[in-house]
Amino acid sequence: MGIGCDNAGHVYCKVEGFGKPTKRATMEIFKDHIKKGSKVVHDLEKSHAPLVNALELISTTYKSESLKGLPDKDNPLDPINTCCRELKDFLHSHKSFQRSNLPDYLNLFAFIHNPPHDPHEKIKLILK
Repeated sequence: MGIGCDNAGHVYCKVEGFGKPTKRATMEIFKDHIKKGSKVVHDLEKSHAPLVNALELISTTYKSESLKGLPDKDNPLDPINTCCRELKDFLHSHKSFQRSNLPDYLNLFAFIHNPPHDPHEKIKLILK
């Protein structure tokens, strides 16, 4: 799965494939969701490089191993790590889902996680 978040707390996630992310798949799922020239903070995953180049992103990379042991507030990858942890918990809470329904579960996770955060506003969106 590919997952990204911005400073405003918006989350985007999509099935990227099975196994290790590929440069091609990463490019395909994120190219239309990241504004050209944006700042991106990420780990040293090799599949990110073509996306950074194609969108002329301002890239700040961190070796995940070097951040272990840091308090969350000091870890520059904490926002995405938190999203990944929450997605993992969400999927584990729905143990009976079928893999073929994974895109729907990712959409539901994003819908729940993303604004508006007011439950009444979410209900209005669902009913529309």
